[in-house]
Amino acid sequence: MKISQKFTVRHVNNVHKIWIFSLLIFGCNSIPAHSASFNCEKAETIMEKTICSDAGLSTLDEQIAKLYAETKTELKDRPDERNDLIRDQRNWLNMLRTLPKASPCAVKPECLRDNYELRIRELGHKLKLARASAPTASGPSKDAVMERLSEQLAQLKELARKAQNVEISEIFKTDKPEVCEFIWQNLQQASVPEPTVHASTRQQKLELYQQLREMAFHNQQLFFAQGNIVEDSQIYRNNFAYMWDQQEPFFEFGGIRKDSANLMFSEPTTNTGYKRIILATILFDLDDKYFSLEKRKLGMDGLLWISPNGERAYSFEYWEDNLLDQPQNTIEGPTEFSGLITLDTDVMFWEVRKSTSYDNWLLVGAVQDHQDGQELSCSFKFNVNNAW
Repeated sequence: MKISQKFTVRHVNNVHKIWIFSLLIFGCNSIPAHSASFNCEKAETIMEKTICSDAGLSTLDEQIAKLYAETKTELKDRPDERNDLIRDQRNWLNMLRTLPKASPCAVKPECLRDNYELRIRELGHKLKLARASAPTASGPSKDAVMERLSEQLAQLKELARKAQNVEISEIFKTDKPEVCEFIWQNLQQASVPEPTVHASTRQQKLELYQQLREMAFHNQQLFFAQGNIVEDSQIYRNNFAYMWDQQEPFFEFGGIRKDSANLMFSEPTTNTGYKRIILATILFDLDDKYFSLEKRKLGMDGLLWISPNGERAYSFEYWEDNLLDQPQNTIEGPTEFSGLITLDTDVMFWEVRKSTSYDNWLLVGAVQDHQDGQELSCSFKFNVNNAW
């Protein structure tokens, strides 16, 4: 770090200097002059002296300095996100200096070490997110996606082989039990479907969006040509146009994260002439432990809609940020796993969840009834030992 960038705790109230390196706050005195992110020879506060007297803490201080600088650089063209980072850094610094007041963390190397290590993990996560959210970021390759889905399917098949006391039911249309029976009986022969289109770059997503719009208009025209009517056709058409206008930013940028990939599965139905479309959005976890998988479907009337079953999986980072109330350092991650399979040309979304009454609950959705085009959703409840 350059001399002009160094500062100590006494500068905390100087807003113009906090944002430079708000956590590079420590120095050292004439005790062992361990390397740190600032000049240890000018250490004045207790915290600065604590850091500079401990080689391990000084190293951690340098790591934080590097991560913070790299993240700020990555966000240099995104001022709002950069300011959020600076604000977050300042809040972390203030917390560290004042907690706990009765026995300050500043004089406890083990306390500082714990907080530094946690902050390094947080900043590492922020840096990965900043890079993944860059406008030029690309999503996972087709090979990477197919490999991950194949791994998930292998887990599903192993779980199904161990299943005991299986209960099979159709959630929405109880008069179609044979469909769900077929799925369970043939699950071991299922495979990962090959997408018609894989889009992971910005340009590919734009091209995919245009294809979807063309297919949607095809379905809409066929929908009305076959005599289907709606109560107010003008409102319907306005809603149709509005919905597709709202979708365009999603397909152009892939959501907040730019490194998602879209898979499109397309085939014409055999007896109606409609184009049957299923769209899956894949987003790998930043640490590559989990992935998000969200499914959408193009209906016979040309409207793209999210399944009423809420069929989606969540990456670890989403789970961490939105679904758990626990502190970050105690999170173990979701126990579910999910994926896409094909049986008899049908593309199906599935997920496995823990159940209160059973060891596991397998939910398979997006099974289309070819006679009426309606979507079925099967549930398979079962017990299994040593599944996780």
